[in-house]
Amino acid sequence: MQRKVIQLAGRTFVLSLPQAWVQKHQIVKGQELSVAEQDASLVLTPASKVTLKQIHLDVSGLDERTLKYTLSGLYKAGYTEIVLSPINPLILSTVRSMLKSLLLGFALVEETEKKCVVKNITLELPEQFQPTLRRAFLVTLSLAQQIFTHLQKKHYRQLPALIELEESNNQLTNFCERLLTSFPGSPRDHCFLYTIIWNLEKVGDDYKAICQRFYSYKKTLPPSLLLCFEQVNQLFHGYYQLLYKFELPQLAQLQEFRKRIEYQLHHIPVTTPEEFLLLHYLMGLLTKLNDFSTTMIALHYSKQ
Repeated sequence: MQRKVIQLAGRTFVLSLPQAWVQKHQIVKGQELSVAEQDASLVLTPASKVTLKQIHLDVSGLDERTLKYTLSGLYKAGYTEIVLSPINPLILSTVRSMLKSLLLGFALVEETEKKCVVKNITLELPEQFQPTLRRAFLVTLSLAQQIFTHLQKKHYRQLPALIELEESNNQLTNFCERLLTSFPGSPRDHCFLYTIIWNLEKVGDDYKAICQRFYSYKKTLPPSLLLCFEQVNQLFHGYYQLLYKFELPQLAQLQEFRKRIEYQLHHIPVTTPEEFLLLHYLMGLLTKLNDFSTTMIALHYSKQ
């Protein structure tokens, strides 16, 4: 389908909308359209139109964990209304907990003796994606830096308070995945972005585990182990910068930096189970951060 661009008054460029698309989405004169840039493409979405994607689910026999997986999966899949039945106190408690901590934009809109209904009550737009993704990275970077500071100063009792940042990571990454599912765009870009977001959530999990494991720690951590922790955080920040300003030489530098950290970790003499555990998490973070590499390359070159 081809359309010619018309220039008006020297500065305004106008493009006619396909009649079939206008009729399909019931576009009327004066209606607002959301316009989102995606590389060389423009994605038009009727701002006032919300497509209801509803599902009724029998949750009898589901335990708490399976129910959480189910709600999270349906949320990411783009459903706008989820009806659960039959219900019991455990189901309602789990639903309320997830609405508070994970399902951004959803609310419990109906509750009876037989069912409950959770529904999207916000207007989601494609342009929300980029700021939400950036915020997800910044929240997780803040989590990483604050954990390092508390470990360095032996403020172990303050670590659990940082878990709220990991919960923000979960909420933001889930919302990003939902937006990718809900709005049109390049399938290739969506694939690579989804992988990056998924990996970012796993990075947050490792930092959360450190908070949980070192809450009651009493000793001073070895300076060499703390140095590696700081360097892992620097590597994480390097990948964040790479996502928004991709350069192959910079990626090569990050790879060399990762190898040096890995070498140091392999040669640190650990003397307590906690030190070994921290070393284990740092090695896991190195692996997950390295997993950003290929996907960021693919995302960058898919735009050319």
